[in-house]
Amino acid sequence: MKKNYLEIKNIYKSYKLGETNFSSFTEDVKIFFNKNIKKKNTKLILENCSIHLKKGDSVAILGKNGAGKSTLLKIISKIAYPDKGQVRCEGKIASMLSIVNSLEPDFTGVENVFFLGAGMGFGRKEIMNKLNQILNFSEIGEFKDTPVKRYSVGMRIRLSFSICLNLNNDIILADEVLTVADSYFQNKCIKFLKSIIKKKQKIIFFVSHDRNLNLKICDKGVILKNGNLSEIYDIKKAYNYYDKLK
Repeated sequence: MKKNYLEIKNIYKSYKLGETNFSSFTEDVKIFFNKNIKKKNTKLILENCSIHLKKGDSVAILGKNGAGKSTLLKIISKIAYPDKGQVRCEGKIASMLSIVNSLEPDFTGVENVFFLGAGMGFGRKEIMNKLNQILNFSEIGEFKDTPVKRYSVGMRIRLSFSICLNLNNDIILADEVLTVADSYFQNKCIKFLKSIIKKKQKIIFFVSHDRNLNLKICDKGVILKNGNLSEIYDIKKAYNYYDKLK
Protein backbone atom coordinates (compact mmCIF):
# COMPACT_ATOMS: atom_id res chain seq x y z
CA MET A 1 0.00 0.00 0.00
CA LYS A 2 1.31 3.45 -0.96
CA LYS A 3 2.22 5.81 1.86
CA ASN A 4 1.23 9.08 0.22
CA TYR A 5 2.67 12.22 1.72
CA LEU A 6 3.22 15.89 0.97
CA GLU A 7 6.17 17.71 2.53
CA ILE A 8 6.92 21.42 2.23
CA LYS A 9 10.33 22.21 3.67
CA ASN A 10 11.80 25.68 4.35
CA ILE A 11 10.01 27.40 1.46
CA TYR A 12 10.83 31.03 0.70
CA LYS A 13 9.07 33.02 -2.02
CA SER A 14 9.16 36.71 -2.90
CA TYR A 15 7.69 38.49 -5.89
CA LYS A 16 8.00 41.83 -7.59
CA LEU A 17 5.31 44.47 -7.84
CA GLY A 18 3.20 43.67 -10.89
CA GLU A 19 4.42 40.09 -11.22
CA THR A 20 0.93 38.75 -11.96
CA ASN A 21 1.91 35.10 -11.82
CA PHE A 22 2.06 35.43 -8.05
CA SER A 23 0.06 38.52 -7.10
CA SER A 24 -3.36 39.94 -7.77
CA PHE A 25 -4.07 43.59 -8.54
CA THR A 26 -5.32 44.02 -4.96
CA GLU A 27 -2.06 42.58 -3.60
CA ASP A 28 -0.05 44.91 -5.86
CA VAL A 29 -1.87 47.94 -4.47
CA LYS A 30 -1.17 46.78 -0.92
CA ILE A 31 2.51 46.32 -1.73
CA PHE A 32 2.69 49.75 -3.40
CA PHE A 33 1.46 51.51 -0.26
CA ASN A 34 3.41 49.33 2.17
CA LYS A 35 6.03 51.47 3.93
CA ASN A 36 8.11 48.39 4.72
CA ILE A 37 8.49 47.42 1.07
CA LYS A 38 12.01 46.37 0.17
CA LYS A 39 14.17 47.85 -2.55
CA LYS A 40 13.28 46.89 -6.13
CA ASN A 41 9.60 46.64 -5.09
CA THR A 42 9.79 43.07 -3.82
CA LYS A 43 7.83 41.44 -1.04
CA LEU A 44 8.67 38.25 0.83
CA ILE A 45 5.41 36.34 0.77
CA LEU A 46 6.56 32.98 2.20
CA GLU A 47 9.38 32.72 4.74
CA ASN A 48 10.78 29.40 5.97
CA CYS A 49 7.41 27.76 5.39
CA SER A 50 7.23 24.04 6.31
CA ILE A 51 4.57 21.37 6.81
CA HIS A 52 4.24 17.59 6.48
CA LEU A 53 0.91 16.03 5.47
CA LYS A 54 0.18 12.31 5.39
CA LYS A 55 -2.49 10.17 3.78
CA GLY A 56 -5.88 10.89 5.32
CA ASP A 57 -5.15 14.53 6.21
CA SER A 58 -7.75 17.10 5.15
CA VAL A 59 -6.32 20.50 6.03
CA ALA A 60 -7.64 24.04 5.53
CA ILE A 61 -5.16 26.91 5.19
CA LEU A 62 -6.41 29.93 7.14
CA GLY A 63 -5.05 33.39 6.42
CA LYS A 64 -5.92 36.90 5.34
CA ASN A 65 -5.96 38.10 1.73
CA GLY A 66 -2.40 38.34 0.47
CA ALA A 67 -1.03 36.02 3.17
CA GLY A 68 0.39 33.67 0.52
CA LYS A 69 -2.16 30.83 0.53
CA SER A 70 -2.57 30.75 -3.25
CA THR A 71 1.17 31.20 -3.79
CA LEU A 72 1.86 28.17 -1.60
CA LEU A 73 -0.55 25.99 -3.57
CA LYS A 74 0.94 27.24 -6.85
CA ILE A 75 4.38 26.16 -5.66
CA ILE A 76 3.09 22.70 -4.73
CA SER A 77 1.39 22.49 -8.15
CA LYS A 78 4.62 23.58 -9.90
CA ILE A 79 2.82 26.55 -11.43
CA ALA A 80 5.37 28.66 -9.53
CA TYR A 81 8.74 27.83 -8.03
CA PRO A 82 10.20 28.80 -4.65
CA ASP A 83 13.26 31.00 -4.23
CA LYS A 84 14.50 28.48 -1.67
CA GLY A 85 13.25 25.24 -0.16
CA GLN A 86 11.76 21.99 -1.40
CA VAL A 87 8.43 20.33 -2.07
CA ARG A 88 8.43 16.56 -1.85
CA CYS A 89 5.47 14.28 -2.41
CA GLU A 90 4.50 10.71 -3.06
CA GLY A 91 1.37 10.35 -5.17
CA LYS A 92 -0.50 11.98 -8.06
CA ILE A 93 -1.63 15.60 -7.54
CA ALA A 94 -4.94 17.07 -8.70
CA SER A 95 -4.62 20.84 -8.63
CA MET A 96 -7.88 22.79 -8.96
CA LEU A 97 -6.14 26.16 -9.38
CA SER A 98 -7.56 28.06 -12.37
CA ILE A 99 -9.27 24.82 -13.22
CA VAL A 100 -11.80 26.11 -15.76
CA ASN A 101 -9.03 27.78 -17.77
CA SER A 102 -7.19 24.47 -18.01
CA LEU A 103 -9.81 23.06 -20.38
CA GLU A 104 -8.88 23.06 -24.06
CA PRO A 105 -11.74 25.05 -25.75
CA ASP A 106 -11.55 23.30 -29.14
CA PHE A 107 -11.65 19.81 -27.60
CA THR A 108 -14.92 18.09 -26.77
CA GLY A 109 -15.88 17.23 -23.21
CA VAL A 110 -14.66 13.65 -23.65
CA GLU A 111 -11.41 14.78 -25.27
CA ASN A 112 -10.78 17.13 -22.35
CA VAL A 113 -11.18 14.26 -19.89
CA PHE A 114 -8.30 12.47 -21.62
CA PHE A 115 -6.33 15.70 -22.08
CA LEU A 116 -6.45 16.73 -18.41
CA GLY A 117 -6.14 13.16 -17.19
CA ALA A 118 -2.94 12.68 -19.19
CA GLY A 119 -1.60 15.94 -17.74
CA MET A 120 -2.13 14.49 -14.26
CA GLY A 121 -0.09 11.42 -15.17
CA PHE A 122 -2.84 8.90 -15.90
CA GLY A 123 -2.70 6.44 -18.78
CA ARG A 124 -5.44 6.05 -21.38
CA LYS A 125 -6.73 2.81 -19.82
CA GLU A 126 -6.97 4.38 -16.35
CA ILE A 127 -8.90 7.35 -17.75
CA MET A 128 -11.19 5.11 -19.81
CA ASN A 129 -12.12 3.14 -16.69
CA LYS A 130 -13.28 6.38 -15.03
CA LEU A 131 -14.81 8.08 -18.09
CA ASN A 132 -18.47 7.24 -17.48
CA GLN A 133 -18.15 8.09 -13.78
CA ILE A 134 -16.68 11.50 -14.66
CA LEU A 135 -19.33 12.26 -17.29
CA ASN A 136 -22.19 11.17 -15.03
CA PHE A 137 -20.88 13.24 -12.12
CA SER A 138 -20.50 16.34 -14.33
CA GLU A 139 -24.02 15.90 -15.80
CA ILE A 140 -22.97 17.31 -19.19
CA GLY A 141 -25.01 14.53 -20.83
CA GLU A 142 -25.60 14.95 -24.56
CA PHE A 143 -22.95 17.68 -24.74
CA LYS A 144 -20.06 15.31 -24.03
CA ASP A 145 -19.06 15.36 -27.72
CA THR A 146 -19.50 19.13 -28.11
CA PRO A 147 -16.45 21.46 -28.10
CA VAL A 148 -16.00 22.99 -24.64
CA LYS A 149 -15.94 26.53 -26.10
CA ARG A 150 -19.71 26.12 -26.55
CA TYR A 151 -20.24 25.19 -22.89
CA SER A 152 -21.65 27.58 -20.32
CA VAL A 153 -19.35 28.56 -17.45
CA GLY A 154 -21.34 26.25 -15.18
CA MET A 155 -20.81 23.28 -17.49
CA ARG A 156 -17.07 23.95 -17.65
CA ILE A 157 -16.86 24.12 -13.87
CA ARG A 158 -18.76 20.84 -13.47
CA LEU A 159 -16.59 19.02 -16.01
CA SER A 160 -13.32 20.33 -14.53
CA PHE A 161 -14.29 19.43 -10.97
CA SER A 162 -15.47 16.00 -12.06
CA ILE A 163 -12.17 15.18 -13.73
CA CYS A 164 -10.14 16.20 -10.67
CA LEU A 165 -12.38 14.49 -8.14
CA ASN A 166 -13.11 11.21 -9.90
CA LEU A 167 -9.66 10.23 -11.17
CA ASN A 168 -7.61 8.36 -8.60
CA ASN A 169 -5.50 11.28 -7.46
CA ASP A 170 -3.70 10.98 -4.14
CA ILE A 171 -3.37 14.68 -3.31
CA ILE A 172 -6.12 17.26 -3.98
CA LEU A 173 -5.28 20.99 -3.93
CA ALA A 174 -8.22 23.40 -3.98
CA ASP A 175 -8.18 27.21 -3.93
CA GLU A 176 -11.60 28.91 -3.62
CA VAL A 177 -12.93 26.57 -6.30
CA LEU A 178 -16.25 25.53 -4.79
CA THR A 179 -17.33 29.13 -4.26
CA VAL A 180 -17.82 29.52 -8.03
CA ALA A 181 -20.10 26.50 -8.40
CA ASP A 182 -23.90 26.62 -8.09
CA SER A 183 -25.30 25.47 -4.73
CA TYR A 184 -26.56 22.13 -6.08
CA PHE A 185 -23.19 21.13 -7.56
CA GLN A 186 -21.30 22.59 -4.59
CA ASN A 187 -23.25 20.35 -2.21
CA LYS A 188 -22.64 17.40 -4.51
CA CYS A 189 -18.87 18.05 -4.42
CA ILE A 190 -18.88 18.52 -0.64
CA LYS A 191 -20.65 15.19 -0.19
CA PHE A 192 -18.12 13.51 -2.49
CA LEU A 193 -15.13 15.10 -0.73
CA LYS A 194 -16.48 14.06 2.67
CA SER A 195 -16.79 10.47 1.45
CA ILE A 196 -13.14 10.64 0.31
CA ILE A 197 -12.05 12.07 3.67
CA LYS A 198 -13.92 9.36 5.55
CA LYS A 199 -11.91 6.68 3.76
CA LYS A 200 -8.63 8.34 4.88
CA GLN A 201 -6.98 7.50 1.56
CA LYS A 202 -6.10 10.95 0.19
CA ILE A 203 -4.54 14.26 1.20
CA ILE A 204 -6.69 17.38 0.81
CA PHE A 205 -5.10 20.84 1.11
CA PHE A 206 -7.90 23.37 0.95
CA VAL A 207 -8.17 27.16 0.70
CA SER A 208 -11.48 28.97 1.12
CA HIS A 209 -12.62 32.16 2.86
CA ASP A 210 -15.92 30.39 3.56
CA ARG A 211 -15.68 29.24 7.18
CA ASN A 212 -18.67 26.91 6.90
CA LEU A 213 -17.16 25.25 3.85
CA ASN A 214 -13.85 24.69 5.63
CA LEU A 215 -15.63 23.20 8.63
CA LYS A 216 -17.66 20.88 6.39
CA ILE A 217 -14.72 19.58 4.37
CA CYS A 218 -11.64 19.72 6.61
CA ASP A 219 -10.96 18.19 10.01
CA LYS A 220 -7.66 20.06 10.48
CA GLY A 221 -6.37 23.57 9.91
CA VAL A 222 -3.13 25.56 9.72
CA ILE A 223 -2.66 29.32 9.96
CA LEU A 224 -0.50 31.20 7.44
CA LYS A 225 0.72 34.48 8.89
CA ASN A 226 3.82 36.58 8.16
CA GLY A 227 4.95 33.95 5.66
CA ASN A 228 4.97 31.13 8.22
CA LEU A 229 2.69 28.14 8.71
CA SER A 230 1.54 27.23 12.20
CA GLU A 231 1.43 23.68 13.50
CA ILE A 232 -1.55 21.58 12.41
CA TYR A 233 -4.59 21.93 14.70
CA ASP A 234 -8.06 20.47 14.88
CA ILE A 235 -10.09 22.71 12.52
CA LYS A 236 -12.19 24.28 15.31
CA LYS A 237 -9.11 24.93 17.42
CA ALA A 238 -7.37 26.46 14.37
CA TYR A 239 -10.27 28.89 13.95
CA ASN A 240 -10.16 29.77 17.66
CA TYR A 241 -6.49 30.76 17.30
CA TYR A 242 -7.10 32.48 13.97
CA ASP A 243 -9.93 34.61 15.35
CA LYS A 244 -7.65 35.86 18.14
CA LEU A 245 -5.12 37.03 15.56
CA LYS A 246 -7.57 39.34 13.80
